[in-house]
Amino acid sequence: GALAPAASCIFYVSFDPTTEGVKSARITIASDAANAASANSVDLIGTGTAVSVPRGRLSSTALGFGNTLFISTAQSQTITLTSVGTAPLDVNSISILGDFTQTNNCPSSLVVNASCNIIISFTPRGLGSRTSALRVNTNMASPLNDVTVGGTSCRWFSVPGSRTISTLC
Repeated sequence: GALAPAASCIFYVSFDPTTEGVKSARITIASDAANAASANSVDLIGTGTAVSVPRGRLSSTALGFGNTLFISTAQSQTITLTSVGTAPLDVNSISILGDFTQTNNCPSSLVVNASCNIIISFTPRGLGSRTSALRVNTNMASPLNDVTVGGTSCRWFSVPGSRTISTLC
């Protein structure tokens, strides 16, 4: 549109770079004014910088403990949590339920490229198939996937009149 003599208008410019580094541009406003060539251009310059983002990675998405005797403890297994983002990964909580327990050496915050270990144990307190999920809560925008864990509880039995002892899973 046309701008009346001695009138002004305001326009806004935003800078949203998609890559890092120095960026430049020029805004030119078309005009029929006598001094349009020098008065209607503005040079812009800005620097794109990386945004720090916490990200984590778990070394596995599932653990299987196989067959384990009732009220015995299976061989422990380890999951590694690694900070793979560009900002520290805050570890808010680590949990697992049911016949599974966890211990860990994870600090409250993992610096970039640091790792910690989560050790899972299985001690069945009931017979049959047992499942749970290891949940690690962090400061990531999207939650880490849970690690599915499972095992089967077995029991000893003997056939009457026989000296053979077997397991039933």
